[in-house]
Amino acid sequence: MPTVPVLSRPRFFVAVVAALGVIVAASAVTATVATPGRVLALPGASESTVVAVEPTRVLDTRFNVGLTGAFQHGVSRKLTVTGSIATYFEPTDTREDKIVVPVGATGVVLNVTAVGPTGGGFVSVRPGDATGFPSTSNINIVPGQTVPNAVTVAVPTAGTGVGQIDITYGSTAGNTVNIIVDIVGYTTNTGLIDLTNRVIALETSVKGDPGPQGEPGAQGEAGPQGDAGPKGDSGFIGDIKITNGIGPTLAPTVSPPQAITIGSAEVSVVRGSADGTAHMQIIGPLAFGAATYKLASIEYCMVPGGPGSPGSVNNFTVEIQGLVAATSVEDSTARTTADCFVLDTSSLAAASAYDARWTVGGDADALVSFRSVTSTWTPA
Repeated sequence: MPTVPVLSRPRFFVAVVAALGVIVAASAVTATVATPGRVLALPGASESTVVAVEPTRVLDTRFNVGLTGAFQHGVSRKLTVTGSIATYFEPTDTREDKIVVPVGATGVVLNVTAVGPTGGGFVSVRPGDATGFPSTSNINIVPGQTVPNAVTVAVPTAGTGVGQIDITYGSTAGNTVNIIVDIVGYTTNTGLIDLTNRVIALETSVKGDPGPQGEPGAQGEAGPQGDAGPKGDSGFIGDIKITNGIGPTLAPTVSPPQAITIGSAEVSVVRGSADGTAHMQIIGPLAFGAATYKLASIEYCMVPGGPGSPGSVNNFTVEIQGLVAATSVEDSTARTTADCFVLDTSSLAAASAYDARWTVGGDADALVSFRSVTSTWTPA
């Protein structure tokens, strides 16, 4: 009769504690970079960390889950525990193939239960590439009892028995036992290997010279509108507003005899129609002593616009106001683009007031915006 290896209770307790100690230590492995090219601690490929999973039954020989039929004395059997495998949920008698432990795992954490042995003996769980009769046990059993125990066992990742564990029932000839295996976790070195590679790369890397300046990025979106600036100094005159018809007087404030420029930046809009006109009365400085001022030139800045065809200034005429047979100067060039235009009026006689008239062309919805009108005066 073969010898049945049985672990005494004290030794068995120590073995379990030692195994758990290895698991805890493996999960806490760290690497510390002390100086470039030197690591205080670094895990190797043989070390693993533990990953807990929802307990899942992957073997129950009572219901032919995982393997078929009870275990016979002395017959080792292989059970696949990685990748897609059969699982069983006894309360609802549900069978489902699923991945509980990924391929490449280095070990499994199990709860193994021996149910209804017909003879005393032991159950041994070993890596899938184990051969021969086992010399160690994970569960010691007596006839008729149900005995569970926690088991942590390595799983081969290459060669014979990849992804498998080896289970053996040791007793005497003719005896049998049903075995249940629940997976509660697995071990893997994937994270540690990645950590090792990162630390090695960190230690062996040498900082190079800065690379060339990259291309400028795309223009960002416009920022928010800034606060309004301070109010500017007062000009020579107040607002100027031109409407379709006679506009208000452009009255200057003067200083002692010298050339004077009078203007305004007020936006003024004329709605165009066929041969429509806009007028402005321009009043010159009064005489100071023996000096009288005359109109030397007028500059106006215009912008054609409108929802349809843009408006235009087809003619600009300036004449002395109030004369029956008025003397005038004119600019008969059609102005159709946004710009500033100057009309020389120095040929007109000195007067206290002049009349400026623009002939505005375009459709009924055409617009002409006068951005500014500036008059220049010189002593006569």
